[in-house]
Amino acid sequence: MRKIGIITLNGYYPNLGNNLQNYALQQALRSLGCFAETIINRTSYQHRRLATAIKYVLNYQHYRQQWVNSKEGRQFDAARIKAYEAFRTKYISLAPFSIARHQIPAGLSQRYDYFIAGSDQIWNPYFRATCGIDFLTFASPKQRISYAASFGVSEIPQKYQSQFTQWLSGIDYISVREESGAAIVKALTGRDIPVVLDPTMLITQAQWLQIAQKPSWFEADKTPYMLTYFLGDSSAEREYVVKQIAQERGLRIINLLDQKNLNWYTTTPDQFIWLIKHASFVCTDSFHGSVFCILLQTAFGVIARVTKHQASMHSRISTLLGTFSLEDHFIEKGRYNTSIFRNDFTHTLSVLEVERTRAYQYLKQALNIKDE
Repeated sequence: MRKIGIITLNGYYPNLGNNLQNYALQQALRSLGCFAETIINRTSYQHRRLATAIKYVLNYQHYRQQWVNSKEGRQFDAARIKAYEAFRTKYISLAPFSIARHQIPAGLSQRYDYFIAGSDQIWNPYFRATCGIDFLTFASPKQRISYAASFGVSEIPQKYQSQFTQWLSGIDYISVREESGAAIVKALTGRDIPVVLDPTMLITQAQWLQIAQKPSWFEADKTPYMLTYFLGDSSAEREYVVKQIAQERGLRIINLLDQKNLNWYTTTPDQFIWLIKHASFVCTDSFHGSVFCILLQTAFGVIARVTKHQASMHSRISTLLGTFSLEDHFIEKGRYNTSIFRNDFTHTLSVLEVERTRAYQYLKQALNIKDE
């Protein structure tokens, strides 16, 4: 049995998509007969880049400094972190040790057959640009694999390009999550690499529903609901669209990142799945919010989120929707097509089957697993 160590984003503020993709990659590897566990990377941001990192993180609505510094904010955040820790304890296998830039466990490369970096924005230069651990530099090149890794940007800043080129060149098998990521690897290394499904799409709807949990706070009534999940800052246009759709469709609104509602704010990944499955409509700017609407056959609309340091945030969702011919689910300049209210995604199933097969073939080749 092959033993796999997963390196992904962790140790930063609780994120639904990150935890779900971590769980999904673990389960996908186990379905291939591998032992898989996640190694916590405790490397901190470099001091000279701390201001940039904090500014980037604080761009998210739910992480504004005045909220974090308030008494209520600290209480809500503590409750949210506790809820996420419970999810990880239940569903994600963690190695009994951690890793950090200057604390590489002795004999680490001998403990595993392979290491996989991914998925999510593990190579985002504004998260931890100068950490070779995210590129598996502690292991031999033949042990290094990336699966659906994301840069989260459309280009690497000039001052980091040389380092990124060196790190990428040391990975035998590279795959990314969006077309812009493939273009970055091509520009830096000259290599053509595959764009593969996010790990969350390697698991079937039935498998996801096995872990879906109805929130204890959920009160079913006769009024169907619209679920909103926005990671970017609020805007007048976005608020207008949400209210317009809610009124037009007769929906009550459940805003998962409402800082005034403890129940909604502390929604866990398994509850997130249940809420998407039972929603009449989902409005989001999230990649994983869009993914689960497709997987769970829930009507949805996407409002683009573009920030100063994430110009390609739109790229990964564009790649996703383009793959499944769902480009009409974008809501732009407050306008939307009525097709966003359809919840029939039958046409995506054949595409999903093909892409899953391709993704698993990539993993098998990278892990040297022969078909029986």
